[in-house]
Amino acid sequence: MKKPIIIAISSVSGGGKTTISKALQKELDLSKVIHFDDYDIPGPDDLIKWIENSGDNNDWDVHKIHEDIQKLYKQNWKYIILDYPFLYENRQLADKIDIAFYINTPLDIAMARRILRDAEDISLLRSDLQIYLGNGREAYLQMEKVIQPNADYVISGQQPVSDIVSEIVKRI
Repeated sequence: MKKPIIIAISSVSGGGKTTISKALQKELDLSKVIHFDDYDIPGPDDLIKWIENSGDNNDWDVHKIHEDIQKLYKQNWKYIILDYPFLYENRQLADKIDIAFYINTPLDIAMARRILRDAEDISLLRSDLQIYLGNGREAYLQMEKVIQPNADYVISGQQPVSDIVSEIVKRI
């Protein structure tokens, strides 16, 4: 059996990782998506202190995702699409990734998408906006500073999803 190609998709929260991963799965035969948000990932409790102290993406324990990738190797997948914020910046998965894409979505667009996504729960929405305005923006900027430069390809998140997916397919 041939090892599947692992395609990592990253962006800031609201940047389009999940939407693009799902659309890409529809384009690629024999593909499986692993969504970071489906896991309870142990990591720093306070993102701002974490960024101030180290910002080391290895502080996040992604071994459960690693285990699931190992299980998928034994199945007949051609592609594993990893909807995952860290790309190569967490050593637990860095050597598993074959190609990494960063979706460069402006912060205002990402925030608007999060508002639309979470608008039904006003208390969650208010909390997210307060965190963002307090210091949360620093976490977004950290991704742009650390994750984006290490991606194999950076794609504009302002394009239609179909164009982003087409560009990813071309690069694969």
